[in-house]
Amino acid sequence: MSGVPFTLSSNVISTSYGRVHSEIWNCIASSSNLDSRERGSFTYLKRRTTPYEVEEAVVRWPEIVFPAVTQKYLILERMLAATARGGHVDLHSARLDFGQQLGVAAPYMITRNVVKTALHQVIDAFDLLLVLRRLQSEVFLTRMPMGHHILDTVCYGSKRDARYACWEMVECLLQHGAIVAKSKAQRAAAWSGRVDVLKALLRYGADLNECFDKKDLDGPPGAALHVAAVLSHVEAVRRLVENGADPKLENCNGSTPGDLLSGDTEIALLLGITT
Repeated sequence: MSGVPFTLSSNVISTSYGRVHSEIWNCIASSSNLDSRERGSFTYLKRRTTPYEVEEAVVRWPEIVFPAVTQKYLILERMLAATARGGHVDLHSARLDFGQQLGVAAPYMITRNVVKTALHQVIDAFDLLLVLRRLQSEVFLTRMPMGHHILDTVCYGSKRDARYACWEMVECLLQHGAIVAKSKAQRAAAWSGRVDVLKALLRYGADLNECFDKKDLDGPPGAALHVAAVLSHVEAVRRLVENGADPKLENCNGSTPGDLLSGDTEIALLLGITT
């Protein structure tokens, strides 16, 4: 590992006051491998105390830091991702317990990567998430890559099979603390045309007219109705309109759902367009 620069994953340098931060500084300070010039550089970096200086220290002295500190965290995270990928609920729980015995704090084991991998399982996703929640109570509020919320990730469905965007999974998340507001879950359900998922979201007070200003993977800017209309999901449009979605709601570009139609007369009628 000596002389090979690398960048720490974001979960390791996420806070300048966390456990990993302190361990890295203590590890370098106690090393006998630093000459006077390097020790001066170390003192300067430590004085600034931001996550960027932590990362620079690891890049500069990987042969000191990696074996003593970062390897423990990175390997545990990879082990947990592997057990989540395999759907091994009992082994997943055992490895979390092992991490606790080593003194590894939950945020350094239960990373976005581990949560995302658990979500992509077809059958055991919720059981895996409950195991994670045992150590980290806010796991159902995890922000996923590319700005996605855990709830809208589930509404998209499993990477293996979109049928597993099931309302039961969505309802379980909501029962255990997932929040609909600002999650874009309505848009994700509209994108996949999942009426059953929309029904589950409605039971927990989803605002069907919640509007988002940026175009994303779900579709154009706007509310769930904009997404369902542009993708010609007739039943999703019907369900949204019946439950209070506003056909005249304009997105940030001034477009209503009807403006985004490409000739679907059935949807046009549902939106109240008669000409």
